[in-house]
Amino acid sequence: MARAKRSKPRSSSEARKKQILDAAFACFMRRGFHKTTIDDIARKAGLAKGTVYWHFKDKQDVFISFYMAWAQGYFEDFAKILNSSRSARGKIYELGAYMLKRAEDQPETNRAIHDLWLQAFDHPKTYTLFMRLYRQTIDQLESLVREGINKKELRPDINPRLAAFMVATVMDNLDHIHMMGFEEIDPFDYWQQVSRVLFEGIAPQAKNRR
Repeated sequence: MARAKRSKPRSSSEARKKQILDAAFACFMRRGFHKTTIDDIARKAGLAKGTVYWHFKDKQDVFISFYMAWAQGYFEDFAKILNSSRSARGKIYELGAYMLKRAEDQPETNRAIHDLWLQAFDHPKTYTLFMRLYRQTIDQLESLVREGINKKELRPDINPRLAAFMVATVMDNLDHIHMMGFEEIDPFDYWQQVSRVLFEGIAPQAKNRR
């Protein structure tokens, strides 16, 4: 009885895409975003140029796919913090502390990706992605602020949307503080004080206001 022929093992589409993205990151790190070409990426990956174009429309799509794969951990960990049983104030503090911890664990990668993002940001595709992710973050923070107001953990007279933008702006600044490496500033001490001022204010609170 004739044996059925076995199909030759082939790399899955996802494995091939990862191969391309790993090569792209190496090229971006060495030459920067603007100087890197699809030819560079294909050569580094050991693939034909047409194979890269089979999986990605252009270099911008390669970068966006790489960035989204790298950021997936952020999204998953943020969701865990947002869905935890902590208070609204506790969740906001943990979000900032998490960002600092990740930056501390991967300082070179974090800085490199930040630089690459700035280089690629002038392209409409990257800008559109940024706006979508940023609005998604603001929506999540707004829901968190509303949750805090409903549970009487936060002041009822604040605008939840504006408060969400304020929190997001402060947390964005954490990356800059960490990357600049000011010797006189410990990023975690900075976040402790900033978050305290964020919740309690910087001016003394009068007991009797008129």
